[in-house]
Amino acid sequence: MKNIELIHSLTKLVALIIIAVVIVFIILGLLIIFPSKDAYSFSNITDILSALSTFGTLVVAYMAYKAAPDWLQNKKKEEGLKHVTELMAGYEDCSSKIMAIHSQLVGLNTQSPDYPVIKNEIANNAHQIIDLIQKLTSCSRWKITYIDEVRDSFSRLLGFYNQSHVYLILLDTHANNHNIKLLEDISNLRDKIASDATILKSELDTLFTFHK
Repeated sequence: MKNIELIHSLTKLVALIIIAVVIVFIILGLLIIFPSKDAYSFSNITDILSALSTFGTLVVAYMAYKAAPDWLQNKKKEEGLKHVTELMAGYEDCSSKIMAIHSQLVGLNTQSPDYPVIKNEIANNAHQIIDLIQKLTSCSRWKITYIDEVRDSFSRLLGFYNQSHVYLILLDTHANNHNIKLLEDISNLRDKIASDATILKSELDTLFTFHK
């Protein structure tokens, strides 16, 4: 990600270097065209070039010193943006998995060959979401805050798997009455997650604030 301020600083640095080089050639030209009565020796010219070189080095060092805070700030912003981008990509992946798992839960029974597969998938995906929530919390490292809807949306992902896990336990115990009600709750949660996924496709600037 290019930053206008950094480019501006580098442009000024290049301009100063060019000016210094031009000054050197002007001085050398004047010495050749208008030599003094005693004529400059080679050592005189060397001293002048050495002084100009030292001056140029100081200018470059000063410009680098001035640009360093901006560079560090820009680097931090880039890392923060990358963190948030990866975070939201993880959210989209998890929400799409939930849509698929919900369709498999409907009509599932313990005798189905898919039962152990779905059970393991629910457990693994729940751990993935826990990691994702921790990543969301770590946004503070880059001074990034987010709206409440982002936090709630991530929490609903974990809530889906928590309820799905309970649903499988009740399925094992043949508690059909409880299962029917719980499956309705899971379906409602799935619908809400689908709505969240649409909202969270908004521009990042509307969901996250990148503080300086």
